[in-house]
Amino acid sequence: MNPRTRHALEFVLDNLVWFMLLLVLVVFSLFIPNYFQLGIFANIIEASSVLGVMSIGLALVIIAGHMDLSVES
Repeated sequence: MNPRTRHALEFVLDNLVWFMLLLVLVVFSLFIPNYFQLGIFANIIEASSVLGVMSIGLALVIIAGHMDLSVES
């Protein structure tokens, strides 16, 4: 593999999450009319905020060591 191809592959793999997000936005914009409106993004943020708050709280509990996710517990 030449250095240019290796560099391009590393760039794609390092930024794979952003490429997938861009792909999802493009697909949704093709199938949902008027997708790029502030109201739709506000609904997405509102729906995911509860899950985000719960996951941050659970992460703090796990980091503090008060809960274990292993099979023995």
